[in-house]
Amino acid sequence: MPNVSGVEPPDGALGVARDTVVRITFSEPIAAASLSQFGVGVEAVGGGIVPAALSLSPDGRVATLVPSAPLADSTLHRVFATASLTDLAGKLGSRDPLLPKNERVLEVA
Repeated sequence: MPNVSGVEPPDGALGVARDTVVRITFSEPIAAASLSQFGVGVEAVGGGIVPAALSLSPDGRVATLVPSAPLADSTLHRVFATASLTDLAGKLGSRDPLLPKNERVLEVA
């Protein structure tokens, strides 16, 4: 069952660039078919999910999110991952959400 083992930029990061790329590292490979903007992503606090291109590393352990447009200026953003993500055997994440929305907050400069 996959868990989140790291996020870049880190929780509480201040002055994050509007064109920042977000990377979420998992404890084990996740199934590419389970990766979607509703399973992993970035959202503006008080706003919606930020449209982003999603990709998965060849080993299946790192999801990369590249926002389609610059992140909102002077705004808090949350990085999230839900238990809809599965490992290669089809097992769901061990808790929902895998990365609670209030655990990883970034402040865009």
